[in-house]
Amino acid sequence: MFSADRATGPSCLGQQWGWKQLAEAAAKEIPGTSWGLYTLAMPGGSGQPYNSMTVDGFPSWEAMGKGLPVQDLWKKVHPDVDYTQHMQKMTTLIDRPRIDVFVVLDVIRK
Repeated sequence: MFSADRATGPSCLGQQWGWKQLAEAAAKEIPGTSWGLYTLAMPGGSGQPYNSMTVDGFPSWEAMGKGLPVQDLWKKVHPDVDYTQHMQKMTTLIDRPRIDVFVVLDVIRK
């Protein structure tokens, strides 16, 4: 979960799209992985500790424990963008008050 103020929010979400291509590449290489970007619709207000979140999905605990080869994937999808510089820019745009791990107990799909 993260928070971006209203002035930097759109810029922050635009920066997150760089992550979307990385997640698409990860899903091709590591079946069962997923990624989503969400913004908070309600409740709102300045007292809310976050207003957006990304969710990384993994097919198993083992896959989550291994993580993603982020830097290798980044080089494939953004060969002209330095990963470290990109992440440093992201940290100036957002605040991450917490990171949670959830276990999916049940899913219904069509």
